[in-house]
Amino acid sequence: MGSVSNMYLVDASQDVLRYAYKGYLSIKSGTERIAVAKEDIFSKYKELLQEPSNGCVAYIHIPFCQYRCSFCGFSGSKITKEEGGAYVDALIKEIKLISQYAYVKETPMRAIYLGGGTPSAIEPEYLKLLCESFHKYFNPANDCEITLEGRIHDFEGKRGKDILEAGFNRLSIGVQTFNTKIRRSLGRVSEGEKAAEILGNLASYNKAAIIIDLIYGLPAQSVEIFLEDLKTAERAGVDGLDTYQLKVFESSPLKKSILAGATPDAAKISEQGSFYKAAYDHLIHNHWHQLSLNHYARTSRERNIYNPWVKRKAGCLAIGAGAGGSINGWSYYRAPVAQRYICNIEAGNFSPDSLTAPNSCGTLANKITEQMEKGYLNIQEIFAINEDFKAKLAPYVENWANAKLIEIDGKYMNLTTAGKFWGVNLIRAVTDILTGEK
Repeated sequence: MGSVSNMYLVDASQDVLRYAYKGYLSIKSGTERIAVAKEDIFSKYKELLQEPSNGCVAYIHIPFCQYRCSFCGFSGSKITKEEGGAYVDALIKEIKLISQYAYVKETPMRAIYLGGGTPSAIEPEYLKLLCESFHKYFNPANDCEITLEGRIHDFEGKRGKDILEAGFNRLSIGVQTFNTKIRRSLGRVSEGEKAAEILGNLASYNKAAIIIDLIYGLPAQSVEIFLEDLKTAERAGVDGLDTYQLKVFESSPLKKSILAGATPDAAKISEQGSFYKAAYDHLIHNHWHQLSLNHYARTSRERNIYNPWVKRKAGCLAIGAGAGGSINGWSYYRAPVAQRYICNIEAGNFSPDSLTAPNSCGTLANKITEQMEKGYLNIQEIFAINEDFKAKLAPYVENWANAKLIEIDGKYMNLTTAGKFWGVNLIRAVTDILTGEK
């Protein structure tokens, strides 16, 4: 096999759902990016904003959390109502400042995503003002997806209705599990039954797509408990859901609790595949549609526009402290300190803190990622880009097919259920192999 790297090959004699890889690969794809000098960042950023595009999305970052979940590696600060209002005021000012540029006022906005942190911690009255600014200063497409990410207890009762009335057409809610005992161990406030009740109420308004996150591999969680979570989501009437494997961050309270013996061990990566397969089999059998490796839609209301758009790096305006985005392949990032951000915007300074140039392999890597996130790769299309690609990828394709991680169907390399579970590794492998990374 010549220069074939064993890092990407699997032992086909093993149960590949459990043992294809020892862990998730953390390999950089593509060549290193060139950073713009600090003194030149603002002028280059404004230059990039001068030219419109045929489409983009926007990400607005809310760097606050009222509570920290035990599994989370994010350490956002708490926020008062007044602080939330001041931060939203700065966001609107930034949006207004950049709206003078053609990229913002002329490019059709396909999706807008408020992430964090916990955006639902912001008072509904301020969220409404923010939504109004989107329509006033952006160029939203007629079918623009406007998502608010949040925590279930923020949507209880009148507050949930007020958030819907603010103008969002998609809510992405971090439920994680409906099992009350496990929820308590994660630092979740609402009981499982209450969480399901809140979701049902939100769905009953029929105003927006209701999407939830569910995590598998949690301490004390069995496959049967996870399947019951899926059934509860169905009964609550959600439009879509994500199934994520638990990642135990070194700095998280959960890691410290496990090390102290206060919490049972989480499922090992070799055990998590059984959760993924059970969820996939259940959801597909019950006529959910798999939109990406981890995301499923139950109704046509869920379109999932933002996430695949960002993964293919097709253009994302980044607004707020801690936000990162891209314009025409140029990536940029803003420091996560809210007060510093507010002061900068007050002074008319909407410059990102870092800006890097496109790399030579970016377009190819983005195409690979976009397709494989949907469970396939058009190898005929990829091979047509460069005549050497077929020879480079052939030994790996043969290995993965023998291991039943993929199936070849004409011009397509389709990921099996096991292949989808290990999809991140396969995406990184294909990208690195074809862009020359090892």
